[in-house]
Amino acid sequence: RKDLLFLDNSFDMNTDQQGVIQQIQFSYEFYFDSLTKTQLYRGLLLNHRTLLYIVTIFNEKFGIPNMPETKTPPTATPQ
Repeated sequence: RKDLLFLDNSFDMNTDQQGVIQQIQFSYEFYFDSLTKTQLYRGLLLNHRTLLYIVTIFNEKFGIPNMPETKTPPTATPQ
C-alpha cells in the first residue's frame, strides 16, 4: 500500500463488514481543459501499471491461482 502512495493516480479500497477487501478502484484525475492525447494515455498507463503491480504482489504472496478448466460445447460449423 505504501508503494501506491507515490504514484500520480489514486486508489480506493472497498471492504465488507469484516474488513476484507472486495474491490480496488484506480483513477487518474485530469481536467477537460487540459485533456490531451498524451494525458489520456498517461492515465491509462498509470492505471495499467498499478493493476499489474497489485496482481504481481498478490501472486507473490498467495501464489498464482489455478483456474478451473471449463468445457465448452462444440460449436456448429456453418454450411
